[in-house]
Amino acid sequence: RKPTLGQTWRRFAPRFWPLVATTLLTGILLILIAIVLALVGLVVIAALAGAISSTRGGMGAVAAIGLISLALIAVLVFAQFCFAVRFLYAPAATVIEGRSGFGAIGRSWELTQGRWMRSVGRYLLIVLLSMVAMWIVSLGVSSVLDMSVFATAVDGTVSAAVVKQAVSTAVMTVLQSLVTPLVTSYILLMYLDERIRRENFAATLAAAAAGNQ
Repeated sequence: RKPTLGQTWRRFAPRFWPLVATTLLTGILLILIAIVLALVGLVVIAALAGAISSTRGGMGAVAAIGLISLALIAVLVFAQFCFAVRFLYAPAATVIEGRSGFGAIGRSWELTQGRWMRSVGRYLLIVLLSMVAMWIVSLGVSSVLDMSVFATAVDGTVSAAVVKQAVSTAVMTVLQSLVTPLVTSYILLMYLDERIRRENFAATLAAAAAGNQ
C-alpha cells in the first residue's frame, strides 16, 4: 500500500525536530572527528618530516615527505568515511524507532557492528552509481550547450557562458533533487535489512502488515 502525502507527513511530523537534532549532532561529531584526524595527521607529518630531513636532504626528502603526506591524507579521509558509515542509520533510528541524539547514533553504531565491510560496500556502491549517473547526464548537457548552434542562438545581450552556467546549475539541482531521495531510500533498505538479519524484523513487519489489512 502506498501512503498519501498527508498520511506520510502525519506519521513523520512528530519526529521532525528529533530528526533535525540527530542530523545536527551527527554533523557536529563528524566535524570534530575530522578536526582530530587532521591534527593527528599534522603531528605525524611534522614528526616524519623532521626525521626524514635529519637523515636525507634535497629533493629526495621533499619527495618522500610528499608521498607520505598523500598516503596519510588518504588514510585519514578513509577513516572519516568509516565514521560516517557507522553513523549512517541514525536518521532511520530516529524516525522509525523513536530515538534521537546520541541514542540514535548509538543504535546506528550497534547495527553496523560486525557488518562494517558490508555497509561500506553497499554505501559506496549507491554513491558511486549516483555520481556516475549525474556525471553522464551533466556531460551530455554540457555537450549540447557547447554546440555552436546553441551559442549562436543566444541573444547578443546575454553571454553564452552565463546562459550555459545557469542551465548547467539548474540541471545539476534537478539531478541532485532526484538522486538524494534514491540514496536515502537505499540507506533505509540497508537499515531494514540489518534489522531483519539481526532481530528477525521481518516477522514484525509481517505482523504489522497483517494487522493493517
